Order: sequence, then structure tokens, then C-alpha cells
Amino acid sequence: MGHAESLACELGEASFVIVPGMACGIDAAAHRSAIPTGTIGVIASGVDIIYPTENRELFAQIVKDGVTVSQNAPE
Repeated sequence: MGHAESLACELGEASFVIVPGMACGIDAAAHRSAIPTGTIGVIASGVDIIYPTENRELFAQIVKDGVTVSQNAPE
């Protein structure tokens, strides 16, 4: 996880936007590190279904300070 966090941070500082999914593990670590510089959360379900549920706080932070996208309409 440490490598994903440092890589996301370094890329963000170099003006790249980090675009992982909202999964646990590496995706969540990359999002957390990239929130200050820019991150986009790609959601497999509709934006009204937060999965995995343990990422609720992370999802809320990305909605506040970043962007979330989904190909599915809210249910």
C-alpha cells in the first residue's frame, strides 16, 4: 500500500489526476493520497450505492474535494 500512496502523491504533485476505482486496498490508498491534488472515483454501481461500504467516509471526502463518476444511473 505504501508504494501506491507515495506514487499517487508524487503523480498528483506533478499535476496528474489519479483515477482508480473505489475498491478497498490499493485503490482506496491511492485516493486518500491524491485527495489534496485531485482524484476521480470510478464507481461500478450507481453513485447512490457505495460499495464497498467501508469506503463511505472516503467516498464522502471524494465527493467533497474531487469527482465521482459511474456509467450507471442512480437507483
